[in-house]
Amino acid sequence: MASVSDDEVVAYFETNCLAHFPFIRVRRTGSGWNLNPVRFWAAIRGIALELWQLPDANDLRPGLDLAITEVVPYKSRKEVGVMKALAWCMATHWDSRMSVLAAPVVVVLGAVARQALDLPLGAVVQRTIGGLSRTVITLAHPNAFGGGKRPREFMGSHDLERIAHILRRHRLPQRDR
Repeated sequence: MASVSDDEVVAYFETNCLAHFPFIRVRRTGSGWNLNPVRFWAAIRGIALELWQLPDANDLRPGLDLAITEVVPYKSRKEVGVMKALAWCMATHWDSRMSVLAAPVVVVLGAVARQALDLPLGAVVQRTIGGLSRTVITLAHPNAFGGGKRPREFMGSHDLERIAHILRRHRLPQRDR
């Protein structure tokens, strides 16, 4: 648990949590603000580090080196209504949302997202998404029971290095704040 200043909390939200990734839960305590790690975001960071083949999480730049979106971007308890909304969300939002991302690699997490793209668990394929040819990797959702949550479960070291090479070749420069 990290204690941070008010200015850091503002920067956290203004910069898409770049400074404290994966500390996503922010709460005010008597002694100031605390950022607590969230297992889901820690898992996302682990997947990204594995694909980028970076030795240190501080080398990862959320918003530049990785981004996350959902095929059904609406909150629901226990995913009520998600399957009903899936086709509409894919037809209405998916391509336009993906067309603004330059990412050459897309990691699809969870059964709903895999179903939306009609891909099996562990797939590593080329697909045109948002008008760009991208490498698509499918994994289990980080909160799901069982395995299939890490790229190394489906890809050998040669394939992981190939993905890291693609990512590094397309790496964007650091943004000015």
